[in-house]
Amino acid sequence: MAHSGATHTTVASARNGGPARHAPDWGYLAASVRGPLLTLVTLIGLDQLARHREALTHPFPLLLLTVAYAAYTGGLLPAVVSAVQRMPTLRSRQYSSNPSSPV
Repeated sequence: MAHSGATHTTVASARNGGPARHAPDWGYLAASVRGPLLTLVTLIGLDQLARHREALTHPFPLLLLTVAYAAYTGGLLPAVVSAVQRMPTLRSRQYSSNPSSPV
């Protein structure tokens, strides 16, 4: 369908004549990655403490705090990513504490 001329359209092009490219918003990307990375580092640290018999008795508040931080700094998607990272760890702790219970 041809343009009717009722509205004004602007076509932006780059120097080479192709469509204009937008630079990524590095501030938003950094805020989105910071929370899940903190959760991952916390999980690795808790795992290392458990391997050296210095495990925390209740790691859940610490992990919940990292998910809350991810939600505060990056929004819903980083919070969901952090929560999904946490799930296998909590399931494995539950299974290792009582192997006869169904997962």
